[in-house]
Amino acid sequence: MSEEDRFRSAIPKSWKAVWAVAQYIHMNGNRIVEICPLRIRDNPDNKRGFGDDADLIVMGPNLNRTNIEVKWRDLEFTCQYDYPYPTIFIDRASKSDTSSPHYYFTVNKSMSHVAIIGRESKDRWIGPRQYDDRVKGYPVTVYECPKDLARFEALK
Repeated sequence: MSEEDRFRSAIPKSWKAVWAVAQYIHMNGNRIVEICPLRIRDNPDNKRGFGDDADLIVMGPNLNRTNIEVKWRDLEFTCQYDYPYPTIFIDRASKSDTSSPHYYFTVNKSMSHVAIIGRESKDRWIGPRQYDDRVKGYPVTVYECPKDLARFEALK
């Protein structure tokens, strides 16, 4: 499977996580939740203009905007103690260095729980580090956050 095929096949899972987080925030009340549009590039070489700074924009009673990036992971966890690694991947370093979501929501495989990491903890993130991504089949450079800096919550 090519890199582009893997990218396209991952989109439905990641967008289910975006919708799950949007519902969770909306159900907690007193917030406007805007789901940013899904834009899929027409070919692998046309990456320009298809990135985003956030998956969700949340506005509170004072209409301050909060940008949220949502990541779905093929991992089961419910809390810091059963999260299987000492750190949580944030995002690609190149994206984290140029965009600035206020929060990263990492959703577990079954979409029942989330690890929430605030941008204010960035000075304690680790990286950037490079890994060989077994799923994508090529190296990725990411930031990681120690799991004890995350807040874990149930989505349902």
